[in-house]
Amino acid sequence: MLKMANKRTVFIEFYTNHIIQKDSINSLESRLKKLNVKYEDIENYIESVNWYTTLRNKYSTLKNQ
Repeated sequence: MLKMANKRTVFIEFYTNHIIQKDSINSLESRLKKLNVKYEDIENYIESVNWYTTLRNKYSTLKNQ
């Protein structure tokens, strides 16, 4: 979590390209989906595209508050 003045940004990032077992990825994605639903009312953090953004799991959570 980053905090600057009255603004907080939270990143829950996972990179699954190193996980070989499909069951592990499915389990992780299931838990991340639940997190996204739980915090869907918090504004998403919009970032510019970088080399690592395409490697990040699609259910990683990036929020602004």
